[in-house]
Amino acid sequence: MSQRRACLGFLATCVLAYPIGVFAPTAQGTAYLLLHGMLAGWMLASWWGRDPDSNWVLGAGVLARLVLVGLAPFTTHDVDRYLWDGAVALAGYDPYLLPPAAPVLADLRAVWPTSAAHVQFTTIYPPGALGLFVVAASAGVEWAPVAWKLLVTGASITTLLLAATLLRRRGASRHLPLVAFSPLLVLETGIGAHLDAFSALALVAALWATELRWAFAAGAALGAGILAKFLPAIAAVPLALTLGRRQALSLLGGAAVVTAVGYAVAGWCGLWPLGGLRAFFAYARFGSPLAALFEGTAGQTGLLLGGVVAGAALLAASIRTALRGARGDAVQYALAVPLAVSPVVYPWYLMPLAVCTAVSPSAMVLIWTLTLPLTYEVLNELGASGRWTPARWPLVVIALGWIVGAAVDRARSRRTT
Repeated sequence: MSQRRACLGFLATCVLAYPIGVFAPTAQGTAYLLLHGMLAGWMLASWWGRDPDSNWVLGAGVLARLVLVGLAPFTTHDVDRYLWDGAVALAGYDPYLLPPAAPVLADLRAVWPTSAAHVQFTTIYPPGALGLFVVAASAGVEWAPVAWKLLVTGASITTLLLAATLLRRRGASRHLPLVAFSPLLVLETGIGAHLDAFSALALVAALWATELRWAFAAGAALGAGILAKFLPAIAAVPLALTLGRRQALSLLGGAAVVTAVGYAVAGWCGLWPLGGLRAFFAYARFGSPLAALFEGTAGQTGLLLGGVVAGAALLAASIRTALRGARGDAVQYALAVPLAVSPVVYPWYLMPLAVCTAVSPSAMVLIWTLTLPLTYEVLNELGASGRWTPARWPLVVIALGWIVGAAVDRARSRRTT
């Protein structure tokens, strides 16, 4: 199949996202998975195409993101929480100290929508994220969702443009469809409107700056990402290890300076991060085969010990790979550390990894990004009865995908050594 046909097919399929929230309220999970599967097919067809045309792929990727700007989120209530936190901060309160149920926030609750799942918990987001929420919420309750969609869409498009530049520099433009047409990146931006779009942007900016040997700028990009979400912090070590000592220190210094300045500004504004992150992980369980296995076998002790062992193994692999100079692979291993062992792994958490797999394609990571959205099957029951009852079978499929992907990656590495 020609890439141009795949580009047009991908764009046409993106439009099908609009009827899902309206016409399939009790089958949104199934409809979403069908959409995700079709987009994955177009992505793979474009990636495997015989007449690569990066201009078509880049243009179609940008248009796909713009096509979904007008779609209201229906897979998550996170956007409501983002805007609520921004509104609380605008009103002069501290969302790190006050949960939405706080009596003093009663007037805000009468104006700004809040999810019942969030009302007892203070915010879990770093101060940079809160700053973005404030920007969107300042547009007012009616226009704030539009403002937020524009922000995340802009971040996603910038991620794509930087990835295209990076891949071109590395002589790997043939992998551009893995970013431009990634169902995870496109749908978690266009439908979910998740904050993780900024994590993906920070990571690709850091990879691009590292490629140019702009070590401090790479660290600053990671620092900005850390201020939005904590995941980019784990990429600092493998990136530093692929550089010389002086540049490694410059990268780590850039990340530390930007992060410290962000938290200092938050403190100056009277805020007290980190909020309810610990409480969130204490009760939430979703999308993690390893955590389900460890906790199901030996309870909380098994979850802790298993997570430490698995995390240490992945981190060791990341360091070993970084010392060999394989930057993209090392960053993927590092990012996989918290994602693989966390008891909570929503599909949008993998957005930075979806960028990485274009820079250094990994069958395991690619399969993970394509199978983790199977957990959206929970939307069917949620829409029909309001109950949150995730099935176990997606975890089995995800785990099998890891095994198959790891075997493929191993076979490929043996052929190239």
